[in-house]
Amino acid sequence: MSDPVEADPRWSDISQQPATHGFRGTLNSMGLKLAPTDEELAERRESQRQEIAREEEARRADEQLAQEEAVKETRRAAREREAAEKDRAERAIIQTNYEEPKTVGFMNDKGGVGKTTDALCIAAAAGRIRGGDVIAWDANETRGTMGFRALKDRHSRSVVDFLDEAAEDFRTVEGSRRTTLSRYTRGQGDNQFAVLASDESRKKQDQVDGDAFRTVHEIVGRFHSLIIVDTGNNHEVSHFKAALAATDQLVIPVSPGEDGAYAAELMLDNFISWGYGDLVKNAVVLLHDSATQHGDARAIAAKFENRVRAILPIPFDPILDAGGEIDFDALKPATRAAYQTAAAAISHGLADSKEH
Repeated sequence: MSDPVEADPRWSDISQQPATHGFRGTLNSMGLKLAPTDEELAERRESQRQEIAREEEARRADEQLAQEEAVKETRRAAREREAAEKDRAERAIIQTNYEEPKTVGFMNDKGGVGKTTDALCIAAAAGRIRGGDVIAWDANETRGTMGFRALKDRHSRSVVDFLDEAAEDFRTVEGSRRTTLSRYTRGQGDNQFAVLASDESRKKQDQVDGDAFRTVHEIVGRFHSLIIVDTGNNHEVSHFKAALAATDQLVIPVSPGEDGAYAAELMLDNFISWGYGDLVKNAVVLLHDSATQHGDARAIAAKFENRVRAILPIPFDPILDAGGEIDFDALKPATRAAYQTAAAAISHGLADSKEH
């Protein structure tokens, strides 16, 4: 076996250096240049052998690290490619041309499960990709909170104001103008969707019955291809039943607690008994995480896995949990991604209903 020291180009210079140890070393310190003894030369050889071994070990470590980094980079690149492909696929399905207005109903009899939050965030995710033909409507038989949680506009007009002041204008071709409708909706900036808020006065809520819902729904469908409907908490009233009849894609927000899942289950049972079994089978459940309310997510998901088409997680986000105005850009990237995935799942259902 060859000596690695002999193969080291540095050894020739090291072996010829004057002695530094013992009597010869002492003389050399006085100006002489005596060669090292065999003993000192052997020490130098061993020292160089150890240096070579350390260098080889470091080289192998660097090589292994480089290989590991290359593997990581390959995996990272693969993940990035996969994420980019997922994003392209989601954007493509969200951009589906439905050729007629489609209605997405957000429904759960239990309050506080995220219906308004989900309706606004799905509208934002879809609006940014579809580009302006999306409207979110707070179709609540009582006072809803969508107007409070949405971005503010220069006015605070509501769906009741629209019914009182402008609905009659849309009975004629000349009166059917988008600018008339826009006086009662609230633009959502870069999110590229509009909000039609419920009225803040309880005294006016009795005007929004089933017939009023159908009137508004028909009119907004003239100008928007995707209608996001945030419903109230009583599926027995005419307003809710009209919303259910108009729904092409059912979305069921569910909180981590068992009460939200229980209310949703009972509601779905009623929907099936009313003849909406296909709507239930095609439904999308959005299962929320929470910092304060704890539940068994797997057990809750299991309640719906054989009843609906998709169950998707929505991560906890402090901005949404605060209950104030929703700035979609300020949400965590994971939250925005989850809502885009949910919007894509919803769009799949709508695209299927278009094809069939």
